[in-house]
Amino acid sequence: MSSLDAPLPPSVMMRRVGHGYAATDEQVVDEYVGVGAQIHETVLSYLPEGWSPAGRRILDFGAGAGRALRHFEPELDGGAELWGCDIDGPSVEWARGHLPECTFFHNSEAPPLDVPDEHFDVVFAMSVFTHITSHWADWLIELHRVLRPDGLLIASFLGASMHELLLGEPYDDRRVGMLISKPGAPWTEEGGPLVFHSPWWLEAHWSPTFELLRIDDSVLEGDTGAGHGIVLGRRRAGRPARADLLAPAPGEPREATAALRNVERLCAEVEALRAGVVPAGGQISSAEVPERYDPALHRDEPFEAAHMTRYRWASDLVSGRRVLDAGCGVGYGTRLLAEAGASEAVGVDLSDDALDRARSGGGAGTRFVVGDLLDLPFEDEAFDVVVSFEAIEHVAEPEQVLAELARVLRPDGLLIVSTPNSAVSGQNNPHHLRELTPDELETALKGIFGHVRLAEQREWFASVVTEVGAGTGPRGTDASLRRPPVSEGEEFVIALASNAGLPERTRPAVTLWRPDGPPEAIAAGPVNQAFANALSRERALHEEAGRLQESLRESAVAYEAALDGARQEAAAAQSELASRHDELERTRASIVALQQSASWRVTSPLRRLKRLARPS
Repeated sequence: MSSLDAPLPPSVMMRRVGHGYAATDEQVVDEYVGVGAQIHETVLSYLPEGWSPAGRRILDFGAGAGRALRHFEPELDGGAELWGCDIDGPSVEWARGHLPECTFFHNSEAPPLDVPDEHFDVVFAMSVFTHITSHWADWLIELHRVLRPDGLLIASFLGASMHELLLGEPYDDRRVGMLISKPGAPWTEEGGPLVFHSPWWLEAHWSPTFELLRIDDSVLEGDTGAGHGIVLGRRRAGRPARADLLAPAPGEPREATAALRNVERLCAEVEALRAGVVPAGGQISSAEVPERYDPALHRDEPFEAAHMTRYRWASDLVSGRRVLDAGCGVGYGTRLLAEAGASEAVGVDLSDDALDRARSGGGAGTRFVVGDLLDLPFEDEAFDVVVSFEAIEHVAEPEQVLAELARVLRPDGLLIVSTPNSAVSGQNNPHHLRELTPDELETALKGIFGHVRLAEQREWFASVVTEVGAGTGPRGTDASLRRPPVSEGEEFVIALASNAGLPERTRPAVTLWRPDGPPEAIAAGPVNQAFANALSRERALHEEAGRLQESLRESAVAYEAALDGARQEAAAAQSELASRHDELERTRASIVALQQSASWRVTSPLRRLKRLARPS
């Protein structure tokens, strides 16, 4: 496990721990190996005289993929027990697989660590408290818990030399306590937040947990001559209180001036951010938007759930089929399709670097090929299913890509393709050349395929209930999902297209994102069953609606027939009425004529006598 013999992690993992500014992969390797060796030497040099690592248990808190631990081979051979932990899950998994002599485990951004009390003799934390803005006191108390009595903490900090290098401002001890810059900055593009410490502030606020034996600035120096400082502390007896760490040092005037400087710095950064807000119809700079999603870089980011959900939704449609993932990036989706039962999942992308990452991730049943979406390196009718997510918007003429994807599909094949809805996004991603609206995507596909159906992807609200200590895994989790009450429309449009019949209505795919961990797919349990029940009810309602429509049609026919009969009867009655009316008029005319005749007038006296002779 020497620095020469042990394998090196993928470039993205080396860049993650502070080597992302190197121009080439070769420089990244040189920096990664060199800094790891420097940390090893520094940790040993800060151990008290006569203190031997032999038989001791040592924790690298913030170990990444083992940058420093890979250099502890002599200590390992001498009987030391080496442990490492990190918040980046892929780095931890890689270290477990390639540095088996060490014990690695994953931790969250906030305590606790999953280890017993008084478990370690030494904890070293390089470039860790230089980025912790909110939980620093909690972590100091947690490291106090896991250290044995008189255990040692060796941690790096950003002091005067790094303050001037990174902020470009003179260092003033009176105005620097714990100074925070870029709170909330993303790790991938900006290296996360920066936290600077002055020696007096470390002494005042770390002392409740550790007796500080040394505080030295600019120990881990780089090419610039500036570097991280080192603080050496010995665990104090008793259990520290968080309030003691947070309380201002009594009678220390620099507490107020440093706090004021912190406020001024944060206000200036807020103003700078406001000045950089994109105006209506404006463009976001490419530095603010990653070109592609990479689980190793963007884990725990909210948009991770959106990317994973699209592939999980498509996974229901690929079992037993040969699948092309067009625009596969680093291959996370290709692996999901293979795991869903595809007979073969082939990923194609223009980026050699992305494909190197894809291949390093492995995955049974996967293969990765360099290729252009406008000129795919495959024969006609080569695939049963083509999936293309986050791809067609990167070309100026998406219709040409759709035609090329159709070329490699078999006659009964299925295309699954997405686009950001430009009516919602405003086309503000600098990496996108042309996004489509739902109507535009449907029209483009109908010009190629006989059958097209659209799906929509939206962000929903979620509420999850799990028992304490049970974790937040989705399987068996009760979750309530609700569509937001106000929505401007679907963020993404996904289309199914084929020249054969389309599959029956697909199951919804849901991924819960939580800010303290990776997205969780709801693949089983009550929520997914609820969706299945909802689909079953929907089908039953469709069938019942069909029966009602047929019954209504039959009733309408019968009613129309009855109405026709009633109309005929009414017409006959009207004719009969007219005939009787004519007859009555003739009778009336005859009476009038009789009354006006001479005989009627002659016999008038006789009719009067007849009326008088009637008995009363």
